[in-house]
Amino acid sequence: MTTGDRNKRYGLREAVYLIEIVRGLGVTIRHFFRRRKFAMNYPEEKLSIVGNTKQIIKTMDKDAQRLSERPEIVMNARGKHKLLFDGDLIRCVACKMCETVCPFFAIYIEPEESRDPRKERAPKVFELDLTRCAYCGYCVEACPENAITMTSDYSLIAKQRPELVLQKETLKRVIE
Repeated sequence: MTTGDRNKRYGLREAVYLIEIVRGLGVTIRHFFRRRKFAMNYPEEKLSIVGNTKQIIKTMDKDAQRLSERPEIVMNARGKHKLLFDGDLIRCVACKMCETVCPFFAIYIEPEESRDPRKERAPKVFELDLTRCAYCGYCVEACPENAITMTSDYSLIAKQRPELVLQKETLKRVIE
C-alpha cells in the first residue's frame, strides 16, 4: 500500500456503503425466493458414486415435483477403511507404520506371532476408531504391505460411539 492510497479521500457513496448493503440484500432476497433445493433427505436419498470425473445427476425433487441437479461423489473420495486378507490370512504384518503415521492416534495395533510361515508377526488386535479418524489416507500410504485401503462407503451410522471403534474382523475384506 502506497502513501497515496492511505491518504485517499472517499466520497460519500464509498463511505456510507449503503449501495453495497442494498446490493447484498438484493442477492440474498433473490436466492431466498428461488425454488432450488440444495439439501437432500439423506437416509432416503444417497449420492451415487461414479468414476474420477465430477458429474451431475438428475433426481426427482419430491417437494417441487421436478427434476433437480445434484453433484455425485467421485470414486476417489475416502470412506470407510478395510483390511485386506488373502484367504483367511491377513496381509498386515503388524509393523505399526499406520499407527505411527496417524496424526489423530485413531489406530491401535497389538502384534503377535503369525500363523503364516512367510511372516514374522500379525496383528492380534487391530482397532480403528472412526470417531478420531480424519480420513486423511496417511495409513493407506504408509502401509508397506498394502494391507489397508479406504473404500467409497461414506455412510458411517452408529447409535453409540463404541460402535464406531472397528475391530479386525469388522474391517475384513477378502481379496481373491
